[in-house]
Amino acid sequence: MLPVEPGVEPFCGDVGEPEARRQSFARQETLRQVVEAEEKQIVRATRQATLVPNWSAKDCQSAEGRSRVYLGCDGVKVPLVTEAEKKKRRETIRKKRQRRGRKCKPLPRRQLGADNAHKEFKVALLFDESKTHRNVDATRGNHEVAGRMTISHPYHKKTLEGLLRKYSIHEWP
Repeated sequence: MLPVEPGVEPFCGDVGEPEARRQSFARQETLRQVVEAEEKQIVRATRQATLVPNWSAKDCQSAEGRSRVYLGCDGVKVPLVTEAEKKKRRETIRKKRQRRGRKCKPLPRRQLGADNAHKEFKVALLFDESKTHRNVDATRGNHEVAGRMTISHPYHKKTLEGLLRKYSIHEWP
């Protein structure tokens, strides 16, 4: 994930104090905007294959001196914002703007919400024995998409080139 700029860090903190709670809505909105902007940068970099690991197989030496990389993959349930929640948030924002009493620029178009509260994502992890070199990828596609994303992707092919051993970690039913 891209780093959060120092000026935005206060928006990411705990809002336990009463003064901070009053400003929590603005902080949540700013944090949401930061996360969405970073997401767009990451998606663009991934599609252009410029978001690549800064290590390769030759950097992944085991205790015996062999190059070795482990691959782990698992499914996780991720909470999403539903259409009803997005409509409720939009209405809250509108009411708050009306209470302010001054004219504001119009809200941007609302993006559609998710159809369910949770979706399954696949998370794949490549790492060496000492766990000093790691790479994590995630997709909401199925197991075939996860396989293409990890082993078959051009930048991973370059990363894994020259490996003597590859290990896959998975669960049996």
